[in-house]
Amino acid sequence: MFREKLRGLKAQGMEYLIIDIRNNQGGYDEIANALCDLFTTEDIDHYAVGIRENGTYKATSTHGIHGDGEFADLKVLVLTNYGCLSAGDGATLYLSMMPNVTVAGLTDSYGCNQETGGISALTGGHIYVGFPVGPVLDGNGNPNIDTREDCISRNPVDVRIPLDYDAAMKIFRDKEDYELNWAMQYLKENG
Repeated sequence: MFREKLRGLKAQGMEYLIIDIRNNQGGYDEIANALCDLFTTEDIDHYAVGIRENGTYKATSTHGIHGDGEFADLKVLVLTNYGCLSAGDGATLYLSMMPNVTVAGLTDSYGCNQETGGISALTGGHIYVGFPVGPVLDGNGNPNIDTREDCISRNPVDVRIPLDYDAAMKIFRDKEDYELNWAMQYLKENG
């Protein structure tokens, strides 16, 4: 359905596309890979869900990007933020690898492209802590995006959206979608 909508918009002269994945808390990396298929003509290393076994990572299932490139000529800007995690974080990373895509945000995405599923319930289930049970591995068998002691994002944005007093007033006082408005202006100026 998404592909058909893009075809229709492109036939009407669409030159730019904004993909807003802010606050995307995840789902399936395969969906992000299928989206990326549209924006590249290249296949990209297979990514795998894995487990840690005897000090190394072992892939348990693989998936990847198989570029058909139907929309590789569109200028695409992806909006992300710190609320974008798990498969949303993977989507940010995979889209950043596309040659016609720029990733922008006030912040980087969360940095935790991991398969979740573990849970510890406290106080009769009123409070719980979720935790990853399997890392997403890159083509070399290493964690795709991981948090390390230096706290440096392994998934940084290409362009940092400026945040100053005027921007804060637009966001909090005026209730404006400052980031989306910035993205539209950015594409007009840099298209």
